[in-house]
Amino acid sequence: MLTLDVDIYTTSKLLGHKNIATRQIYAKIIALKKDDAVNRWMRFSNDLQLVF
Repeated sequence: MLTLDVDIYTTSKLLGHKNIATRQIYAKIIALKKDDAVNRWMRFSNDLQLVF
């Protein structure tokens, strides 16, 4: 749900989580996904520079 732009609070409530530690797991996962997306973009843009 978080990757669909549903916020952490709403996601945790819909899934029935009451503990903040469970919500923090989501934040870590999203941060990893963001880092991966940035790394992919950097590789892609570097490949574009090699072509042009």
